[in-house]
Parts: sequence; C-alpha cells; structure tokens
Amino acid sequence: MRSIDKPLEWIQGKREKGCTYHTLSRARWNGDTIQIDVFVMPSISASRPIAITVGLYRDYHAVEKHKSAIMNTQELDAAAKKTSQALVSLGVSLDTAVLRASEVSKRIQRDAKAISAAML
Repeated sequence: MRSIDKPLEWIQGKREKGCTYHTLSRARWNGDTIQIDVFVMPSISASRPIAITVGLYRDYHAVEKHKSAIMNTQELDAAAKKTSQALVSLGVSLDTAVLRASEVSKRIQRDAKAISAAML
C-alpha cells in the first residue's frame, strides 16, 4: 500500500448494501490507513447522491470518518474541497491533501458516465 504522499491507486470497491458504483483508494499514513471511497447507493441518494467518505483506520477499524457528497459529476471543485478538508482534519498536510483531493475529482470525472448511469 502506498503512502498518502504518493499518487492514489484506485480499486473497485465492494458493491454491497445496494451500491451501484463504488471505487476506493487506500494509503498509509503515520502507521494507519486512510481510505477514500466514492460510491453511489440508491438508499442514501436523497442526502448523498454521490457519496464521498474519507476514513482513518487503525488495525482494520474505523477511528474517524468524514462523510460528504456531491449532487452530480460536474461538482468537481466541491468534491476536491470536501475531500481536502477531510484529509486535513485527519492531520494530512494541506499541500498533500489538495493533491490527493484533486485526484478524487479526476477519478469522478474519468468515471462520470458510469457514476451517472449508477444514479438512475
């Protein structure tokens, strides 16, 4: 697993609990793991159409989670801002948080068709 200081590597997340789209990235940070999930789950779509969760995990257990959302795949600036704020709140430096958050936006942009289809 890469350090949070390196570019994110994305994998397909589990499609459980009704997820129709799910991608995630995990990175090492200070001996723990930061996981960023981007997913679409119809059961929460009223409040989180495109859900973004940034979590800090220690020994496979969530220590802290930050949940946010964007309304559509065009809200890339909002996705980046919310993700960078979550990373900073976990203690990641602002410079690194901004870099990783921009990668989240790029992933959403890259997968825009699949995400939009999953929202139907």
